Amino acid sequence: MERCLSSPRLRNMRTTSRPKESGKKADETNWTAVFFRLTSVPRTEKEIRRRIAERGCPPQTSEQLIAQGQACGLIDDDFYARAFVQAKQDWGRRRLFDELASRGVRRETVANAMEQEGVDDRARACALAVNWLGRNLSPEKVFGRLIRRGFSGTDAKGAICAALREKNEEE
Repeated sequence: MERCLSSPRLRNMRTTSRPKESGKKADETNWTAVFFRLTSVPRTEKEIRRRIAERGCPPQTSEQLIAQGQACGLIDDDFYARAFVQAKQDWGRRRLFDELASRGVRRETVANAMEQEGVDDRARACALAVNWLGRNLSPEKVFGRLIRRGFSGTDAKGAICAALREKNEEE
């Protein structure tokens, strides 16, 4: 769709609540306005499909909107996964995979995002353990927090041991 965001008509639809046209053209315009409102915040394709369906959009119109959104770059699960992984620095791989999978992002896409962002569970867990142990939390509580954040038991134990060693060296 070459007229994606460059068209003044489409740009202005973000603020238009009701179409001024009538008939079939009005319905199309209205769904385009709904679509732009939905894509104003980054969402996955699955989330947008669900929200459009909740509003009663016909399947054919929904497919057209999704295709146009992907062509324009408004719907990009790869970008969404990279941004999500980058924003959740204190989450482990397992929790990142689970959360993004629940939002409809494919596992390969999540794995690529983690590789591009250089996710290192051991380093992330260590940084969190040092921080929490510095606040005088018990190692057991730190372990529980790390597990809930999606780190493996091995990474959590290793991080706590390294953090305790670091804390003892400082004293």
